[in-house]
Amino acid sequence: MKLSSPLYVVWETTLDWNARCVHCYSDALFGRGPDYWPLEDALELIDQLAEAGVFILALSGGEVLLRSDWEQLIDHATSLGMRVTFATNGILVTPEVARRLKELGVSNVSVSLDGATAETHDAIRRLSGIFDKACAAAQYLTEAGVRVTINYTPMKPNLGEAQDMIVLRITLAQKKSTSRNMFIPHGMVLT
Repeated sequence: MKLSSPLYVVWETTLDWNARCVHCYSDALFGRGPDYWPLEDALELIDQLAEAGVFILALSGGEVLLRSDWEQLIDHATSLGMRVTFATNGILVTPEVARRLKELGVSNVSVSLDGATAETHDAIRRLSGIFDKACAAAQYLTEAGVRVTINYTPMKPNLGEAQDMIVLRITLAQKKSTSRNMFIPHGMVLT
């Protein structure tokens, strides 16, 4: 079988970010501002990806949920038959957002957890309270029936917590909709 286009595309939908992660690979900046692409251009890109045969569209950033039009992007992609996933730090995930993601047909949400304790995770993400919000986001999504992946980037500040991350993942993964996939290294790992 010869493929004429990628089956899986990761799209950095915004450069706006609400954390200051030490290991970020993106050009995203805290409070950077407006949507990366205007809605009309974004919808056109989704059309082009669907026409090319892209099967999975992974929305990334920055923080996808900072886009004012995130629902429209997801709705449009799923209406064209694409499987939509995205990554979040969890800050903006509420029970209502989790239910809406399920309604829109999001197939997986990756929640970033870079430490098994608030002290470690908050230090890596450089934002106090983000650990609790990420854990709550994973729970809200699971309760809404959205498949959740915990993204953990091993690096010097958190390597000692790897075993505790497994326990935390199991704690957050009590329902079938939570993936057992935990180690997804990205960024400047092990720095």
